[in-house]
Formats: sequence, structure tokens, C-alpha cells
Amino acid sequence: MPLRKRDTARALGLLEDYCSKLRKPEEQQLKAAILRVMGIFRSSLFQALIDIQEFYEVTLLNSQKSCEQKLEEVKHMAEQCENPSTSPGFPNARPRPIRIQPEVIEKSHSEQPVAESNASAAVWVEDVLR
Repeated sequence: MPLRKRDTARALGLLEDYCSKLRKPEEQQLKAAILRVMGIFRSSLFQALIDIQEFYEVTLLNSQKSCEQKLEEVKHMAEQCENPSTSPGFPNARPRPIRIQPEVIEKSHSEQPVAESNASAAVWVEDVLR
């Protein structure tokens, strides 16, 4: 099951809903950790990684596309990525403000489970919240 932007958006919605229910003082640490994860999901890097995966799955793994079609799409993607005046980074990546400090990233990297290969972010979030 491919990871898609809609899965990420759905996961963010689930996290936002869950965070809105965390009001007790003892839940604030959990809420802060969830907000860190949400910041990561909103980051330009995360969005670019999703773009790469979607491009790989939709273009390169598509057995119905010829090698020539794939080559043209790869060239087009490379041109879009190399021309920052039209689009910084990947064409579908939207810059998003992120306010995560370096020490938070280091902690979150070691504390957060890594989603297995093609498991969607939304499924992972639903499992965590159960």
C-alpha cells in the first residue's frame, strides 16, 4: 500500500483531534510529543520524501509505461527540481514553517518508531492511538 499525501493529511487530522482531547496536566508531555511528530509530518523534508516515493511508485514501477515514457518523466522531474525559480525542491513540495529545534529532532528520531516500508502514516497513527 503506497504512502500518499492524503495519508499524511489524514494522520495529521487524527493527531490534531487526539491532541485537542489532551487537557489534563499529566497529558501535556504526550501532547508535546505528538506536536513534535506533527511538525515533522509538516516539514518540507517529509513532504519531499513522500514526493519521491510517489514518483517512484507511480512512474518507475508502472509496468504500463515504456522506458521512453519513464525517461521523459524522470527528465521532467529533474528539470523541475533543478530550476528553483519555478519550484524549490520537488514540484509538489510546499514549504511549510517548522519550529522544531535540533535537540527535539535528535530526541524524536530516537524515540519515534519507523513505519515499515509501505505502511501508511495514517495506519501507523491509528495503531498508536488505539
